[in-house]
Amino acid sequence: KLLLFILILLYLLSSLSPPTDADSLDYHLGFGKLVLQLGGLYPRTDWIHYRLAGSGEYINVIGINWNVDNLGALMQFFSVLILLIFINAYGYAKNKTIYMLSVLSSPILLFMINTQKYQIMPSIGLSIALMSCFVEEYSILLGILAVITCVFSVSAKVSFIITGLIVILFLLCSPR
Repeated sequence: KLLLFILILLYLLSSLSPPTDADSLDYHLGFGKLVLQLGGLYPRTDWIHYRLAGSGEYINVIGINWNVDNLGALMQFFSVLILLIFINAYGYAKNKTIYMLSVLSSPILLFMINTQKYQIMPSIGLSIALMSCFVEEYSILLGILAVITCVFSVSAKVSFIITGLIVILFLLCSPR
């Protein structure tokens, strides 16, 4: 558990650092800065990445407006923290596999937490929604939150549409 605590602390420190990867600086934060400078969303045919903006970039606009350039990284960190809390709250942590996966996936998580790209949040949202099907203390509220999480995940990252639909079908077809 000490190793897991150290990893979580490293994730937090990493999410507090300023963004340095080219993708975040050019596209994820550049889109937000331009929207705030122009006072709205205007077409830019010369900047291909600008045309690919999704809902994650609008979250970055809010962060830039608040002078928080690493809002995406902080949200990524807190989504990992929420997953760990969910795992512990519903008894999934009894299996040591969760802790081993945390240790083995730390290089990937350190990279993903430090970017402004919203990739971890939708993945964790879909994971929590799927795991909620197997919770013994299942409630309607948990089911509604799982469906809302799936919808958020798909809207945050359109490439999650197939996975999100599979998880929603699984939620609807589960015997509870």
